[in-house]
Amino acid sequence: MTTKKEPKKLYKICTQTNYYEQYEIEANSYEEAVDSVMESINYGTDDYPINVERTWYEFDHKEVLTGSNDHVGLFAVESTDPDNDTLLITESIGNWRDCTGEEWVKDRDEAVAAGYTYSS
Repeated sequence: MTTKKEPKKLYKICTQTNYYEQYEIEANSYEEAVDSVMESINYGTDDYPINVERTWYEFDHKEVLTGSNDHVGLFAVESTDPDNDTLLITESIGNWRDCTGEEWVKDRDEAVAAGYTYSS
């Protein structure tokens, strides 16, 4: 007797984490010091001007953002048909198709029954 293998599922989960950093900044004023640090934050990079030295960092309090528009929960299911013309392009390896409304609702109901908050 062969048991049917359940397809893999692909989820989009958004989190928010507090990220604390401490810097030593050579500057002529507080305003210049803050501007030097903010330059890398505004551009989303981790390279700082030559006058900035990050001396410490720490992550704290990670939480799932179920209210975010980018937090989808289940969004794709493994496709067993590699010739499917409606396969999704994702960052994950494999063949994926959109999940059906029924699959999404079933997955949400299972998560809620297990005590999780799911996206709306």
